[in-house]
Amino acid sequence: MKKKKYTTSDFLTPEELNRAIKYFHRNNQPKMALLLEFGSKTLLRYSDLSRLKWIDILNKESIVINEKKTGKRREITIGSTLAESIQNIYTILNPIDSDQLIFNTSIQYVNRVLKKLTVELKLTRKNISTHT
Repeated sequence: MKKKKYTTSDFLTPEELNRAIKYFHRNNQPKMALLLEFGSKTLLRYSDLSRLKWIDILNKESIVINEKKTGKRREITIGSTLAESIQNIYTILNPIDSDQLIFNTSIQYVNRVLKKLTVELKLTRKNISTHT
């Protein structure tokens, strides 16, 4: 039986991150663009991001979250550029209920989309996942 190779995730440079966010906007995937931007600016794990609802972040200057993995309580400031992105994507998506989850997809799906991103943007030697 072949052993599975475990590798750590690579980081994206600021330029690569901006290209990725623009890629998702161009390809009509605003939630993925927000996921990358929100995740990179708050440093939250996907397990915490996937529990966020629009009502938690919309028109807020900060959020308080109990991290799922560590159990730690964190207050996170939402800067003006992130707040603007949240508002813009909320307007684009126009959800029926602001009490619904923002990122209601599985971690496996997000990782598959990120792997496709590395091919599309020709990010060579990048092991991209939600840990990125």
